[in-house]
Amino acid sequence: MKFILFLFSLFTITSLNAQIAFTWQERNTISISDFKSPKTQINTDSVFYDLNAGSGISYSFNMDNAQYIKSKNLNSCVKNVFNTSLATLIAPNKETALRLVSFAQFQFNVNELYARKLRSLLINNIGDESTGELFSESYNTIKVDLLNHIDRVAAETQMGMDTVLLEEENKAVLQEIENLNEFCENCRTGLK
Repeated sequence: MKFILFLFSLFTITSLNAQIAFTWQERNTISISDFKSPKTQINTDSVFYDLNAGSGISYSFNMDNAQYIKSKNLNSCVKNVFNTSLATLIAPNKETALRLVSFAQFQFNVNELYARKLRSLLINNIGDESTGELFSESYNTIKVDLLNHIDRVAAETQMGMDTVLLEEENKAVLQEIENLNEFCENCRTGLK
């Protein structure tokens, strides 16, 4: 039998056992202590700030076509992971660092929103004639929308420095996540 294997990711998860990582479902709050990259620093000598949020969507699917058609839940195939060893924060002071953490939290939440949108697309579009192209097209569409969303808010909030606007954007994202609550990673969602 042919097996379809897909592994797509916005970042590479080389070994979750060797790195400290958690999914949004397991713990959806980020703090300064989660930025464990050796490059992370709060240094008054620094004249700039930078952030690698360390989060992204991964998608893994491995079953033959018959299993694929009969599957009652694909939610667990899509994960939103925050990897602390990849998370980097560089700031000239604690205030800026906290604003960057808020922006990283926003990114983690947006990743969860688009992970749920991907789960919804996959579950609602599976049919007898579904192929690997469905997954690839769905993932690529979601990835572009996700990156555009993050880029737009990064520009509008100066990467979280405008805390009022960032909070408004984050509230809207959390509401959308709630509206897609049946597509959480651990939820049982049957095929339509």
